[in-house]
Amino acid sequence: MKNYAAKDIRNFAVVGHGGSGKTT
Repeated sequence: MKNYAAKDIRNFAVVGHGGSGKTT
């Protein structure tokens, strides 16, 4: 479940930051 959570969070972060125009 850790891998899934990490992947989900990473995807969400990428989409959220990408939409905002910021990559952290």
